[in-house]
Amino acid sequence: MCIDLVWHLLGRAVEQVWVLPRLHFKYYGFEWVATWPGDGMYWHFAALAVLALCVAAGFYYRVSTVLLCLGFTHIFLAEKGAFQNHFYLLSLLMIFLPAHRAFSIDALRSRVAHSATTPVWTLWLLRGQVALVYFYGGVTKLHADCLQGEPMRLRYLAPWQRRVIVNDPDMILQLCRYLKEEKRRQGYADYEVYAHINVSLNGRPPQLMLDPSVDLASQSRTLLPAPWIKRLTVPLPAR
Repeated sequence: MCIDLVWHLLGRAVEQVWVLPRLHFKYYGFEWVATWPGDGMYWHFAALAVLALCVAAGFYYRVSTVLLCLGFTHIFLAEKGAFQNHFYLLSLLMIFLPAHRAFSIDALRSRVAHSATTPVWTLWLLRGQVALVYFYGGVTKLHADCLQGEPMRLRYLAPWQRRVIVNDPDMILQLCRYLKEEKRRQGYADYEVYAHINVSLNGRPPQLMLDPSVDLASQSRTLLPAPWIKRLTVPLPAR
C-alpha cells in the first residue's frame, strides 16, 4: 500500500484524479464528501503512505489501521470514477486482524502479547476477501453483455473520466446536473440537457442507452430503476 500511495504522489495520479478535475462523481448518498482544497489531497496521500508504513511495521497498529481505513474511505467516496475495491476492503479487514502480534514494533515494545500463531478465523477472513471480490466480479459477468461505447468528448471532464463515464448512467446524470448548475451560475435560468448515446453490446447493432427526449438535468438520483435508461431490445447474436 505504501508503495502504491507513493506512486500516486510521484506519478501525478493524485493531481489528475483528485485535484484537477472540475467535477468529481459521487456515490448515491455521499454527495457531501469533498476533496481537500489546495494541497490537501497531496498531504492526505502522504499521510496515508506513512500510516501504511506504520501498519506494515506494526507501529501503533490499531490506531494506524483505523486511520488508514478512514483515509481510504475518504478517497473512495470523493471520486466514484477511481474505484479501488481491493484497497478499501483490505484496509477495513486489517482493523480486525491481529497482524501486529509478531515481527512488529508493538510486539517488541511489549505493547501487545507476542504470538507465533494466528487464529484460524483470520485466515478465513482473508480468504473470504479474495472470494468476495471474485464472486461479485463473476456475478456481474453472468449477464451476457459487457457495455462498450465511445466516451463523451466534453471539456468538463478529465481524460480518464471520459473513459469511465460512458458505461455508468448515474455518472452521466451527475454530469448533466453539474452542467445545469454551471449554466445557472452563469445566468441561464432554464437550462436543459439531453443525451443521445448509442452503445454496441457484444456484436449487436448500436442502440440508445438513454432516452434522448428526457431532460437529464432535471432528473433526481435514485437507487431504483430509472425510467430514462432504455431497455435492451435486441437479443444476443447466436455464435
